[in-house]
Amino acid sequence: MERADEIRRVRSVGKRNEMFWRLIWVAIIAVIVGGVMLSAGCGGGGGGSDESETENSDQNQNNNQNPPADQNDNPPADNNNTTSPPDDSDTTSPPDIKTAGVIQLPRTGQTVSYAKGDDGDIQAGIAWPDPRFFDNGNNTITDKLTGLMWMKRSVISQYKVSALDAAVYIDKLNRSLINSGTPYIDWRIPNVNELRSVSDFSESGTALPAIYFPDIKDDLYWTSTTLNIVTLAVNPRKGLLERLSSNYYYRDDLEKAYLWLVRGLSTGSSAIPKTGQKKCYGPNDGSTSMIDCNERIGWITKSGDSCFYNWWVYDYSYGTPIKREYKIQIPCDGARQDGQYQAGIDWPDSRFIDGINVVTDQLTGLMWTKNSRLKENASWQQALDFTAQMNNEKKFGYSDWRLPNINELFSVIDCSGMNSSDGCANFPIFPNWGSAYWSSTTYAGDENYAWYWASWFFESGIHYGLKKDMRDVWLTRTVPAE
Repeated sequence: MERADEIRRVRSVGKRNEMFWRLIWVAIIAVIVGGVMLSAGCGGGGGGSDESETENSDQNQNNNQNPPADQNDNPPADNNNTTSPPDDSDTTSPPDIKTAGVIQLPRTGQTVSYAKGDDGDIQAGIAWPDPRFFDNGNNTITDKLTGLMWMKRSVISQYKVSALDAAVYIDKLNRSLINSGTPYIDWRIPNVNELRSVSDFSESGTALPAIYFPDIKDDLYWTSTTLNIVTLAVNPRKGLLERLSSNYYYRDDLEKAYLWLVRGLSTGSSAIPKTGQKKCYGPNDGSTSMIDCNERIGWITKSGDSCFYNWWVYDYSYGTPIKREYKIQIPCDGARQDGQYQAGIDWPDSRFIDGINVVTDQLTGLMWTKNSRLKENASWQQALDFTAQMNNEKKFGYSDWRLPNINELFSVIDCSGMNSSDGCANFPIFPNWGSAYWSSTTYAGDENYAWYWASWFFESGIHYGLKKDMRDVWLTRTVPAE
């Protein structure tokens, strides 16, 4: 019995020794094979070293010739060369910085940088959803950024119409939809903030996706923001904003634009604020007197409970002009103006906080220099250079001033009390108001141009101009949310 136990122990030890040596041999073979492969790899690496160094050298040379856009201190020259804009293949988006405002302004869409400190470099604002638009499958499109619903058919009338004709058309359309089975019978003309919200400043002329808006025109569309003889119009494909004549006195002299309709409340991540308009304008004599927003405007007569839209034109077909009068029956309820709808997010009761050298806008969470002409008559590049200088000096205690992008710049323009000479103007809290201000947003159609706001009679609105032109400089910064 003892001998049998001894034999089993010997066999056990033998098996363990055998297993041990098997593992040792496997390890030795692995080391030998690895050494051979490493030697071969080093030989190959030696052969490829010069090629690698050459490639790196070429890359460094290319980098020196074409510095990244956000390190290029020199803007594109104001000439007619065909230099391509900086490469925007790196689509890394900066993080959203929530402001302390009631609303969050959206980005302009511009991601290409043409100079340090410009819109494409900073990309201030809330990022857009991707995709931004949603097709509801019933000829309506929802903008997920703002929450508004738009008609997919962006040309409601085949031809351009006057502002008054646009208001009449709204009445007819909504009345015709009452028994059509559609749940939407509250279409309206968008105000200036709403229509501007669909513009994409990263492109020119094709900004709105054709898959959602196949027939959008590269032309002006009416807004409901008006002063009777002056009504704002926007080109949503380019971002242009102009004022058009809407004088109801001489109907045949009215300027015309296309009509696109919107509905709903702005409830998206970047909800749209009200324009501030609370009044409606009329009336029969072509003046700018105010009217009750619940009354009709223009050449309107009332007979009993019915209202009629009246106008006349001269017919020159037979040589001697013949005055021809026309009349259309229309609903009596409402002016169909911005002041009636007052669509958008309410402004804070005290919108601005007045400081010694700065003013904080509690609606947007942006702080502005109180002097709105901190630098006068500067080119676009000089405006950016001046901004950098202010930051180096920590002007007014801050080192993060920036030239506002076009959305930020328009946010502080007051359309609540338009006047016939200047259109939208400045808020009284800002003294020393200028007539034209640079934005940091380059015009995507030509890098030698940039967007600006003008507030004087012949050029009131949003336009783009040569970067070498002279305009005033107004600076802003973000007040971060706590």
